[in-house]
Amino acid sequence: MFGKPGIELDFERLTVGGHSFGGITALKVGKVNKEVKSCIVYDPWFMVEREKILKESPDAFTFAKNDPPTLIVNTESYSEFYDFKLQQSFG
Repeated sequence: MFGKPGIELDFERLTVGGHSFGGITALKVGKVNKEVKSCIVYDPWFMVEREKILKESPDAFTFAKNDPPTLIVNTESYSEFYDFKLQQSFG
């Protein structure tokens, strides 16, 4: 793929994505790295960050106007109930 004629990467429109633990990682990277222009995450798993989100920094994943556009896709069979409740509170 890389180095082949006609294939170029557009680093001006960098998107990060992931599933489960990769999903929560993509959200965090999108929040802190201003080079990221959008996030697409599937069933982000919040268990690792849950205590931090609830106690230390409730705005850790609150989206602001300058944060990248984000699409969060949840499946009924995968997501934990508390993960979904946290996502609803992102604002």
